Amino acid sequence: LTAKEMKLRAMQIISETYLPKDFPDSVSKEFLPFTIYSLIGSTSTSAMLFLSTQSLFVALGGSSSQSQLAAAAYTWVLKDGIGQLGGILFASRYGGYFDEDVKKWRFIAMSTLNFSVLIEIMTLKFPHLFLFLASTANMCKNICFLMAAASRAQINMRFAKRNNIADIAGKSVSLFTTSSLLGMGLGIGLSKL
Repeated sequence: LTAKEMKLRAMQIISETYLPKDFPDSVSKEFLPFTIYSLIGSTSTSAMLFLSTQSLFVALGGSSSQSQLAAAAYTWVLKDGIGQLGGILFASRYGGYFDEDVKKWRFIAMSTLNFSVLIEIMTLKFPHLFLFLASTANMCKNICFLMAAASRAQINMRFAKRNNIADIAGKSVSLFTTSSLLGMGLGIGLSKL
């Protein structure tokens, strides 16, 4: 294979992996700019989440005794459970409003995620409040992901031009997963500074 053929093949693989079939004709013109901004945002969010999770582990304590590790594991699970319950309660109260203003809910979702990262980082300063802070942060994350998923469904519907919502959604998940992996790598790099 020549360098040109390899480049064309790489572009074809990228297109098949990340773009809906018959792109750009199968989606609205807003699809590509939104996707690029989402990729950048998701990558930086993933890096922030890596760093805030690292803060949680440091705040929870790095001791190695069996009983302390078991207590840390139970606290971690409890934090997740409380956070998930908060997400359910939020959806039951506000879920009916998600279709009204997609941009507003998307903005609130990202703001809530940023707030959750800040709360997680605060556990370093207040480790005695770990369960409260970490549960609150996890609740904010669950609410964010719920709002983001709900608004994303509306966004995908607006992008679809050929009854291809599932294709757009699938490619969006692939892009999000890639940005998450890139962000984790970025977070690891930043944590070593």
